[in-house]
Amino acid sequence: MTARRWIAMLLGLALLTGACASDPDTEPAPDQTVGVDELAITVASYDLAVGDQQRFIAGVLTPQRELIGFGQVQMRFTHLGADPSGPATPGPAATASWLPVPGIEPTGTSDQPTLIDQPGVAGVYQTRVDLGQAGFWTVEVTAQVDGTERTGTATFSVADRHQVPAVGDPAPTSRNLTVESDADPAAIDSRAATAGAAPTPACTPPPSPTPPSTPAGTTCSTAPSSNSSCRTSPREHPPAKPHPPANRLAHPRLRDPAHRPCRPASRPGVDRRGRAGRATLLGTLGMPPVDLHLPTHRLGIMGPLCGMTRSVARAATGEIVGAWRYNPGGLASVTGAWACVARTRSAVAPADG
Repeated sequence: MTARRWIAMLLGLALLTGACASDPDTEPAPDQTVGVDELAITVASYDLAVGDQQRFIAGVLTPQRELIGFGQVQMRFTHLGADPSGPATPGPAATASWLPVPGIEPTGTSDQPTLIDQPGVAGVYQTRVDLGQAGFWTVEVTAQVDGTERTGTATFSVADRHQVPAVGDPAPTSRNLTVESDADPAAIDSRAATAGAAPTPACTPPPSPTPPSTPAGTTCSTAPSSNSSCRTSPREHPPAKPHPPANRLAHPRLRDPAHRPCRPASRPGVDRRGRAGRATLLGTLGMPPVDLHLPTHRLGIMGPLCGMTRSVARAATGEIVGAWRYNPGGLASVTGAWACVARTRSAVAPADG
């Protein structure tokens, strides 16, 4: 092979190598990082509405879903209108601070945003911002991560008013059916669907049952072991008065729900105000301080009832040793209580025969 042919081959290889190196469709090398200055923003706020000083929180991550935390980031808001692709109107800017999620916060601390390489941790950046118009908004987050400025954007919506009541807001109104409503009674009371009876607007006791009538000149007697038998008498006799029972609660008229007194309807407004007042007073002042110790307890001298509650609790569950250690009187109290219960049950038990 002549020198002229060697030179031609070398030139061909050089041209082929240059063409491959200048191919615009060639993929980057594996160690080449694409988009190192980008951030993935996740808006964590819900029920955003028009108003001043609205709480805005967002999570900041890398495109590889690595969490960024600590320090502060800059947020700039832009209003887009009713269409997410509408013209952008510059809005307010704010500084957001790091807020870790309690219980799964990362360890360590830093004054600057940092990549957190700890599994199972979470946190967001929070700030207060004035949102003056409803519609779609974008937020641009800028953070200095390891000396490199990174940015990312996200779109979110803002409503005219909040859908969830906040603390201190009046309770939302609701429409409830009553007996005065023009509706199917079954929608108010399930008894109307089964028995066909409409709901009762007031508490009215049912009428007393009427005893069966007996023809004049006829008396009936009923024996426990035989059927009822009637015989005709020559003349009418007034019915004998029954002897009063020993226990007034055993009287059939008291056992019959039809003869029980009807409980008057309570006044809902007064009851609600009373319960609300008591709840407000208890929530404001708290539980009253109760000190059941004797004055000698402050001097280090235990009283005879110290540990009695724990002793009774353990004696009731069969822990005799634990009850004795807390207070021997607990064993005596539980034994006496069981003795009283046994005596009461034997006294009220019906006699045989």
